Amino acid sequence: MKNTFSRQIILSVLGIALLVIAIIGVSYAIQFIFIDEKNNTMTTSSIQLSINQKRTNQLFIHSLKPTLDSVALSKDYSNTFEILVSSRVPQHEDFYYEVTLVPNPQFDSGIKIATFENEVYGYERVSNPVFISELGKSTFYSDEYLIYSGAFLNTESKDIHYYKKLRLNVWLSKVSHSSYQNVSYDIHVYAKKIH
Repeated sequence: MKNTFSRQIILSVLGIALLVIAIIGVSYAIQFIFIDEKNNTMTTSSIQLSINQKRTNQLFIHSLKPTLDSVALSKDYSNTFEILVSSRVPQHEDFYYEVTLVPNPQFDSGIKIATFENEVYGYERVSNPVFISELGKSTFYSDEYLIYSGAFLNTESKDIHYYKKLRLNVWLSKVSHSSYQNVSYDIHVYAKKIH
């Protein structure tokens, strides 16, 4: 009986200690920007990512055939993905963000990509066509490719919602001698507070 009682006391003390450590850890994490890779959210500014109006972080490319750059860059090209980055930015805070692509080495050297951003009069190309394997690297994670970077700046005395709409055109280089079926890439968005 005494042995069971001491075991309960030890377990209770251990449970309370773990609870105190968890509370301190959560309090500490709230002080800093926390990036959650799985959900692509940041607790400080609630940054969100959606692709083709779906809460997902994957590009699913069902059919890639060799295509000329001029065709892939046209308005009528169908293998495009719309990416929306949105965020609630607290008053008087600024955030730098990056939209990145996780490499898929089996396909990176044959697939080309171009990034467009939505402006007042439609989409404007902000990057030249480039093979995925030739994209620059993310400053957050050097093993991911940088697709786009920007900043959400809030000089107001209230929280503001920001939106950045991008379009990715993805195609197989014309010099390729094969076609690809069902290629997928993970897309991430990361952010940090600008001091």
